[in-house]
Amino acid sequence: MGGGWSQLVQDRGIPYQKGSGANIEIHCPLCGPEDRSMHMGLHLESSRWSCWRNDQHRGINPVRLIEALLTVTREQAAVLSRSYFGRGIVPVKSSPDTPVRSLEGPRAEFHRFTGGQLHERQFGAYLAHRGYDLNFITQRYDLRWAITGEYRYRVIIPIIADGRWRTYTARTIGDTTPRYLTCKESEAGCRPTDFLFDQDNLLGGELLEIVEGAFDAMKVKQCLIPGVDSTALSGKVLSNEQLSLIARKALQYRLVRITLDKAEFATSIGLVNRLSYYAPNVVAGVPPEKDYGSMDVAALKEHIQKGLT
Repeated sequence: MGGGWSQLVQDRGIPYQKGSGANIEIHCPLCGPEDRSMHMGLHLESSRWSCWRNDQHRGINPVRLIEALLTVTREQAAVLSRSYFGRGIVPVKSSPDTPVRSLEGPRAEFHRFTGGQLHERQFGAYLAHRGYDLNFITQRYDLRWAITGEYRYRVIIPIIADGRWRTYTARTIGDTTPRYLTCKESEAGCRPTDFLFDQDNLLGGELLEIVEGAFDAMKVKQCLIPGVDSTALSGKVLSNEQLSLIARKALQYRLVRITLDKAEFATSIGLVNRLSYYAPNVVAGVPPEKDYGSMDVAALKEHIQKGLT
């Protein structure tokens, strides 16, 4: 059938008006009676839709809007979406200017944790003070340490995809600011936000915890709860690349929970709203303390297990 939004509104007798540019406008079905004008814009050359009254009412997947617009089931909306747009779910594409490259390898001044080097002790003491099992996290995540160069006295946290170092962040173990430094884009060719932390090990199960920083994700995994994995966004913003990755990974988990820092619960809700177009099993969580990384492992394990019941 094809024809996109223009054909759909004509076939279904939905009132519309010409909008600016390549758009038509309809009443927003998600706003309901509160939309007394036509604030929902439908893009005539793609499947995009967005409401000018409510920034949360937007997306590129037509299924959710068709479901609300025509008062049909999700399955029926998916069938109609395939008829008018050629597919039931429109995937998010990575930005074309984002190169997918790997580093030549860790810098020469990045040292492995072996337990036998004198300077390594202060890094081990820092991690132990924060409640981490040194052997577990350094081996699982291939952490490194440096005492020379631009990243001196920092723990090096690699972002690994398809078995290769793509980029990394470096966390100071002292009072140096900024606390985190990111690998220069000119060196890596890509950013931490182009990937999910520990993405090669997100293989499916009961729960995928999506947190803010890598240390939060490490603390979750250190709980050793069967079927529970964790990844980090490397910040509070969800990039298009990460959205696409999460949409695919979500299919492999019973539940996906976004749990940013406690003070960022509203941000977590916003990310859930954005992701729910692609992953119906995503919810927002809130840590009982500042963040997962600051919690005792036993207390964190109890918190996560309660959420699974």
